[in-house]
Amino acid sequence: MEYKTSYVLFYINVLVLLWLVFKVAFFKSHQVSRLKMNVMLGILGLFTGFLISNFVQHIQFQYFNPTPVTENTFLAIAGYFIFADFCFFLNHWLQHKIPFLWRFHRIHHNDQHIDYSTHLRHSPQSIFFSIGLNFIFCSIFNLNFYKFSFFISLIYFYQFFVHSEKQTWLGGLSAVIVTPKYHAQHHRKDIYDIHFGGFLSIWDRLFGLILKPQDNTKNIEYGLFQDPQPYQSEAIFENLSKDYS
Repeated sequence: MEYKTSYVLFYINVLVLLWLVFKVAFFKSHQVSRLKMNVMLGILGLFTGFLISNFVQHIQFQYFNPTPVTENTFLAIAGYFIFADFCFFLNHWLQHKIPFLWRFHRIHHNDQHIDYSTHLRHSPQSIFFSIGLNFIFCSIFNLNFYKFSFFISLIYFYQFFVHSEKQTWLGGLSAVIVTPKYHAQHHRKDIYDIHFGGFLSIWDRLFGLILKPQDNTKNIEYGLFQDPQPYQSEAIFENLSKDYS
């Protein structure tokens, strides 16, 4: 079941990418250059993630002895989902705090406009290290990476909504789950070391990584001060080789 659903999520992502390619090809606007860049990175990232995830699953079953995929009780499903969501949070936090990982993750943050295509804006290296970290987390607890991949895929797919340009707090739901307005604070130019959560916002609250009341503002500027040209492919890939520690 999880295996088939993971493929469904993969093909849904492909359809989203095709729709964005169509938008880039037939709609002219000032956003075309950034959409081209985001779509290009999205295509690279999608297939990188798909291939590496399948390779890691093969390695785990070949050389390790993970917990079998047999239990589908509510507690087992909830446990896997919560663990996957915490791993997303921890993985995201590490990519900000470890200079070597931030070098690759920062591409996601130099987008100066936030919409669903921003979710696609990840370097292949960043995706490679994300999957590697998730594999380490699963290995520590002897969890099945095959089943874990299904739940982490759901959380990653949810990021399309989280990066929506129609930002809303969804009332009081942001106290529990990540909403577009909640995540938008994470892309601020002045403060981007807050709001790391993927689906549940409780991890940020638990570790004190939420926006302070005095920093709340309606006028948010997105991007990074270090990147004046975030939509030129030459500048993007040249920046990957620089040390921003």
